[in-house]
Amino acid sequence: MRTLLAFSFRAPVPDETVEAAVRRVEEWYRPLWGLEPRTDRCGGSSRGLVMWSDPQDPCRWPGWVAADGRTVATLHVPLGHERLGGDGPLAEAPLRLADRLRERPDQLRALTPPFVLATYDETAAALTLQTDLFGLGRLFELETEDLVVWSNRPVAALRFAGVRAEADPLAWRRMAGCDWPMGSASPYEGVRAVGAGTRIEVGAAGRRSSTVDVLDSVVRGRREPLGDASLSATAAALTAAASSVAVLWPGVPTLSLSGGRDSRLVAAAFLAAGVRVRFTTYAGAAGEAGTAAGLLALLPGPVEHRVAEPTGAAGSVRDERGPLARARQWHDMTEGLRPALYLRGPAPRRLPAHRRPLVCGVGGEFGHAPGYPDDVEEIERLPHDRRLDAFTRSLHAKITLPSGPSLAAKQAVTDQIAAVLEHAAAHDVTDAKALDWFYADERLRRWGMTGESTGRVMPLLVPELVEACFGLTTAQSRDSALHTALIERLVPAWAGVPYFTATLRERSQPSHRRLWDESGADLVGGLVEDADDWSDGFDTTRVRAIWRRVRQGRPAARDELLLQRVVWRAGFSDHLAAVNGEEPPARSSSSSAPGPRPLAARVRPVHALAVRANDVVLARRLARTALGRRLRGLLGV
Repeated sequence: MRTLLAFSFRAPVPDETVEAAVRRVEEWYRPLWGLEPRTDRCGGSSRGLVMWSDPQDPCRWPGWVAADGRTVATLHVPLGHERLGGDGPLAEAPLRLADRLRERPDQLRALTPPFVLATYDETAAALTLQTDLFGLGRLFELETEDLVVWSNRPVAALRFAGVRAEADPLAWRRMAGCDWPMGSASPYEGVRAVGAGTRIEVGAAGRRSSTVDVLDSVVRGRREPLGDASLSATAAALTAAASSVAVLWPGVPTLSLSGGRDSRLVAAAFLAAGVRVRFTTYAGAAGEAGTAAGLLALLPGPVEHRVAEPTGAAGSVRDERGPLARARQWHDMTEGLRPALYLRGPAPRRLPAHRRPLVCGVGGEFGHAPGYPDDVEEIERLPHDRRLDAFTRSLHAKITLPSGPSLAAKQAVTDQIAAVLEHAAAHDVTDAKALDWFYADERLRRWGMTGESTGRVMPLLVPELVEACFGLTTAQSRDSALHTALIERLVPAWAGVPYFTATLRERSQPSHRRLWDESGADLVGGLVEDADDWSDGFDTTRVRAIWRRVRQGRPAARDELLLQRVVWRAGFSDHLAAVNGEEPPARSSSSSAPGPRPLAARVRPVHALAVRANDVVLARRLARTALGRRLRGLLGV
């Protein structure tokens, strides 16, 4: 639930202005927090920091620390901080880390994402903001004529600034195509994602930014990754990260252990470090729980292991309010930053306040080529320009729906893919590792839950492992050679145990009720008919044809993904109305009435900008009727 906000006004403002801005943020989030937060503040009438956090957060890393006129606020925990800040008291570690990064910004390469570090210097009335090397900690920026606001939550920035929340056209074109905003775009117009490895300094002399490029690091580290020295250094870094988790959080961490590569490598690191852990296996496919149990049976002593049904298992969704209300609830919780796939499951009613670390295998994908096309070796033999074009086409085919998104949406995705691959090529990464860089710079940074809430720990992003992964050949990556070598070194008993792979049937089997089978399907049909409202992102003629086909019982493989995105976009309109203190848009169908509005809807309008006259409400409702659409066509609007 931790919410960080930093602000800088162009000129000093009365204290009441800042107080009113803070209240607007709290009015929206208080129902979503679900508890009385700890609120920390520092700064003056020009610049300052605010942090709202769980007062019972057990993490020993101090999220807010102040001493000698300086304050440091942290999102997440920067694993590896000992390398930069030394072995002094943990209570002072954020201050030491901030000092070291000020002196040597390039030392950012020694830290493991995710994190955001914010510093306020009272003497100079200056702010410094630092994102991690991959930008996973999440920081967004909103700039107006009067001020600049930064926050890990876009709505907090909008409400603090008193700016009306609107959908960003480019972001939603991309989301229609590939299901995430891509680049620096956010779902909200005017709010942009701060880049990876970015340092922002704001003071009396103005604002300046600098960037540490992660590709500089991984290219320099492209050495022989399977040699003894490299394996020893990487294994040591993994066990050190596991040991740090035990120091930073009390209690016994729970690790997810599947039959695959990444969770097995994480588990091996914790076991080799001697950290006591519990294991959970989500039995999503036949045989996976057995593979995990077999691994644990090879260990010398008993280990606690629980097998659980995965979230979203068949029939588990019982949100009778229907998909549109569910989409709205997801957007209230996650602010448009999760993909539409999450429409399959019910949204939480409160922002998560994690009382223990969430340890996951994010980043391990760099070592085993999940995004490589089958003909990757042939592509690598092409000339440079044709190779990048082939990689662009391959990525586009993999992440973009073939039918339903508009041509403009598909082109927006293609343009961003090409820009990312050109960035990699500028660092001489033109082999298949350019696909891994796309994953890092786009999918990993902007997709799903990564960095969404504090307490997330990603030990497979230790610098040594990332650099080793980028040193692998294409054949070594496809063989998972680095994962296998490290697991054998960390837990010799697991040597030779094959990785579990789900069958094609298991991977394609739906684990949820299909969108058209839910209560509220008639309302979805109304949204499809009104899809002209979002025709920049969708081929509305095709969307309607697909909806008619699935209602006739003839769905194709990826139809539901498309329809989820239509509902996701409509739910975001309802979310925007709530943020702005307005009534949600009228819908064409009333056969499935939405349930009660989420708590976050019960807030006052955003500043004076949210006030709207009744005639505007009526005009918008008229515009969504068949007559209204015909009038708009005649008038050319």
